[in-house]
Amino acid sequence: MVEIKKKETETFETFISRVAGILLNCSVRNTEIRPVDIEIYLYHEAEHSDDTAQRHPLQLRYNQFYFYRAGKSNSLQPVNRMGAGVSFSTETYSLAVLLRGIVYKNEVIRGTSFVARFIYSYFTGFNYNLQSQEERLNGIESIERLTNVLTFETDQIQFSIHQAERVGLNLKKDFAKRKYRFYTQ
Repeated sequence: MVEIKKKETETFETFISRVAGILLNCSVRNTEIRPVDIEIYLYHEAEHSDDTAQRHPLQLRYNQFYFYRAGKSNSLQPVNRMGAGVSFSTETYSLAVLLRGIVYKNEVIRGTSFVARFIYSYFTGFNYNLQSQEERLNGIESIERLTNVLTFETDQIQFSIHQAERVGLNLKKDFAKRKYRFYTQ
């Protein structure tokens, strides 16, 4: 079974690359949804203190969805510029993966807010745009309770993976220019 945990002998940079290979080779809850564009945010206080990592309490779980919130707030106010991700944190580090692009039935969905809205609609059965704010919040909270979100099929990489800098970060941050965005063609 594939596990997303850092090996003692790995550097955090090597671990991040290995995680990207695993995640770009999996499905969402055994469906036809597959990640094709991700950004990784990993924070370890002593060895990899990524100052761009949000480290929200909902990201301190393992293999569960989360929807981005403003800062460390627990209040969720869905806005046009939202995103969804999956957390893979342990007791020693916070690991959050932003879903920038997915494929569903050969259709590519790109852009964090488009991905988040698709995930919302897919798992709730409702159109995000037609829901009241209260209905949206209830739907998002139900999605965030799902466990074992990603299904790992193999640790053998089946696609060419490309690396780039993450998008939209404050360039004054130390980790802003790290190439922690990974995508397939």
